[in-house]
Amino acid sequence: MLDTPTGLYELRFKLAELYVLQNKLKDAEDTLKEIIVADSGRSAAKARYRLAKLYLSERQLAEAKTLLNELTKTSIDTVLATTLKAEIALAEHKITEAISDLRSVLLTQPNNLAVLKLLSAAHLLANDKVLAKENLAKIVTLNPSDETARLDLVNLLLQAGDSQNAVQQLNALFKLNPSSKMGLQTLFQLYIAQKEWPQAQAIATKLQQLYPHDALGFYLAGLAEQGLGKLEQSNSQFEQALRRQEQSVEPLAQLIKNYLSLKQTDKAVTKLKELIKQQSQHFYAYNLLGQVYQLSNKASEALSAFDQALKIKPNWAEPYRHIAAIQLAQKQREPAKQTLSEGIANASEPWELVNELVALYEQERDYDKAQRLLAQLQQKYPDSLALLNRYVSYAVNHAEASELLTQLKQQAQPLASVQNSEYLDTLGWLAFKLKDYDSAKKHLTQALNASA
Repeated sequence: MLDTPTGLYELRFKLAELYVLQNKLKDAEDTLKEIIVADSGRSAAKARYRLAKLYLSERQLAEAKTLLNELTKTSIDTVLATTLKAEIALAEHKITEAISDLRSVLLTQPNNLAVLKLLSAAHLLANDKVLAKENLAKIVTLNPSDETARLDLVNLLLQAGDSQNAVQQLNALFKLNPSSKMGLQTLFQLYIAQKEWPQAQAIATKLQQLYPHDALGFYLAGLAEQGLGKLEQSNSQFEQALRRQEQSVEPLAQLIKNYLSLKQTDKAVTKLKELIKQQSQHFYAYNLLGQVYQLSNKASEALSAFDQALKIKPNWAEPYRHIAAIQLAQKQREPAKQTLSEGIANASEPWELVNELVALYEQERDYDKAQRLLAQLQQKYPDSLALLNRYVSYAVNHAEASELLTQLKQQAQPLASVQNSEYLDTLGWLAFKLKDYDSAKKHLTQALNASA
């Protein structure tokens, strides 16, 4: 049994944090549960909150809700309880509810940085970048050394086309930390977007000097040389990046891209085979090799490479897409559909495979089969708003039965919680199909405003 002094609890909290960093989640769970059993005050409340966040990270919503109920009943820390309630709402895409809860906390604790960060994330999920930007600006004012918040603010400013204020924020960051790796990388990306290649090269060189054993500076230098059309020099930089970080996929992908642009297919194949010989489980290299063969019209060799990539990483969607593309090119329509179906069943992120299989069904005018596929996937991934929108939108365009559309009206409500023009457009046309013209006008007007 755990000793009771608060200092020992804090040590236990630190131990739980260490377990999480080491991905020893069961040990972290057990440590937090020990605190809950041993204490009946604020330490127990804090442990429940942290354990619930751990469950949320693992998508264990039921367990997190049980802890929320316990926190609410004890009434020891209403701020933690309300914050947790908001985080669970975010996990369930109940964004309006989450924002309301977080604002209620800020009424009594306006400078609560953790809650301000959650509110910024909620506004981003709701596609409300103006309010997200306001919250991030407040966080940076309260805690100028928070690099993550400042860089999130910079990215929002850049998305809004406000490069002047973005640069001002970066300059403020460099005054606090002149060697900020993330800051320099963001400035590099800004120069690349503006096609200011010499300035981008200077940033890459600075990163190489500050972090000579890190791949990043060499990878970015390769991108800058690539942008200038100096592909041979670019390849030299990518090779240096790979020597520093052999498993890095970005420099490898760009190196192969350069070889293909230079019509040096043999060099691309040789490089990938050498890498595979050194690292037999390098699934990304196998996939790139398959793509090189595919572009060279060597279907048999390409299929063999893609199959090998899937043997190593069967839950990766990319090889399935390429295999299906080769089968379709060979007029093997049924095997291609089977490949896509297998990929959808196995891949952790099957969305592109879904779109391609739906497109094949549509070409065959088999709309019912496409709709059944989307319905099954929506049940499998109930938290995916993108998939919910795809399913509802497809039903609006193809379903004849009004009963189904009536059922979808309630099911589609989470789409209204996000200021996303596509989602609001779907809701508008669903309402129109149901002859609810007032709602249709409201949602379609919101869609126009969200896309402006």
